[in-house]
Amino acid sequence: MELVNGEFDGLMPNRIPGWEWSADINYIPGGNYDPHNSYAEPIFSAADDPARRINGSTLKIETIRWLKFRAWVYQTVTATTGSTVYFQVRATAYSSIDKLKLRAGIDAQGNAGCSNARWGEVTINQDDGIVTISSPRVVVGAAGRVTACLYAEPLYPDVNNAAFFDRAVLVVAPPRP
Repeated sequence: MELVNGEFDGLMPNRIPGWEWSADINYIPGGNYDPHNSYAEPIFSAADDPARRINGSTLKIETIRWLKFRAWVYQTVTATTGSTVYFQVRATAYSSIDKLKLRAGIDAQGNAGCSNARWGEVTINQDDGIVTISSPRVVVGAAGRVTACLYAEPLYPDVNNAAFFDRAVLVVAPPRP
């Protein structure tokens, strides 16, 4: 069982081959602005700063200045029913002033989207370097598929907030002793 494009190759603006995305979007330019609760449409692209690249082509998620984003990137793949799996990704973040909440999640039933995912989470910025985020282990459900999910959200709206993801993999976990 392998993810499609876990290395995030071939990225183009708002196009992530092999992956889908969704977001909470409740703000449009010129609309009512609430710094704590306004979420603009995210922008997905390849990391353009070599200091932010994790391994070759790296997924970058950001939005317009002084706004937050809340974004999910996901894909559903076939898996062996009853096997134990988890999702793992390398990540880093950049914020002019605060940190970002980044997650790796997995939905054992393979539902569309990430609303039923179980999550592993970090809160980081550039000072924390590159980290590995792992979802909890799950047992693949009767449908024989799982959904791997990424999530990113800045804690504070600022001039620059960006999340970076690379090397996404699904791992078949060995049995626990």
